[in-house]
Amino acid sequence: MVKSINFSYRIFANALFAIVLSIVTSVGVSQAANLMRINMSAHIIESSIANLKATEWTLYKSTSIVGDGEEGTDDESNLISSKIQSFTGAIQSIILPVGQYILKAQYGHAVRVKIFKVVAEDKQSFLNLKMTFNLGALKLSSSLGNSKDVISTDVNYIIRNTETGKIVLETSDISKTYYLNQGEYNVTAHYKDIIVTEANIKILANNMNDVSIKHKVGQIDLNIDNIKDDITDIPPTWHIIGAKNRIDKNVTSVTNENILLPAGDYQLLIEWGDFTYATEFGMHPGQVIEFKIPK
Repeated sequence: MVKSINFSYRIFANALFAIVLSIVTSVGVSQAANLMRINMSAHIIESSIANLKATEWTLYKSTSIVGDGEEGTDDESNLISSKIQSFTGAIQSIILPVGQYILKAQYGHAVRVKIFKVVAEDKQSFLNLKMTFNLGALKLSSSLGNSKDVISTDVNYIIRNTETGKIVLETSDISKTYYLNQGEYNVTAHYKDIIVTEANIKILANNMNDVSIKHKVGQIDLNIDNIKDDITDIPPTWHIIGAKNRIDKNVTSVTNENILLPAGDYQLLIEWGDFTYATEFGMHPGQVIEFKIPK
């Protein structure tokens, strides 16, 4: 009788263990089915290997919400996102649960964004996300007129995406190489407070793109050497008048002065005590014109 009870107990225990094991296995399989491995890689162009080690990745969890827009329009729903992870490297691999995500990859000033979902019904256990930047390198430089000498200071560059109008880069450092997505851009170069020069450029992927801005600027030298001995309490004043009677510069000085001007037509008016002198001149890029006070 005892043996019969023990035998029945073992049968019951084995059956119970099998049920528990089945439940645990089922839960494990269910949990595994709700996870997916995401393999990410960053590439210069489609055919290049993933070697952009300085790529910065940012992962966001996103949720769709119903907007106030009309049905069927882009305003019908919006995404609310929250940052959940960031990392650096050419290749990354992470495991994510079911949900909707936004992945942003940035290399230099080049950016790529992808939206993807992990769904429970997906039979695939992994997802490969290849980020192709179509990356181009940019070197900036400036010169005055036709001079081959590069201006290393006093120039500030603003780079805008032509299509969106957004500023993607602002810098005054010409020693660096900048990386942007392939496309068309507008460069605005401010040289001191004198001139603003604009140029439209095209960045080509997998290329070094050298952009040299030629500022249409000339120089006038205001020389007072011939009246130095006659200057007492009243220094001469130079008025430089541009187009539409615009006063570009007023200079009062007892020393020689050098002034940079944008190319164009000007009038020079000199006042020194009771003496007045006026002349007109045209300024060309890279030109240097010297003026003395007539005696």
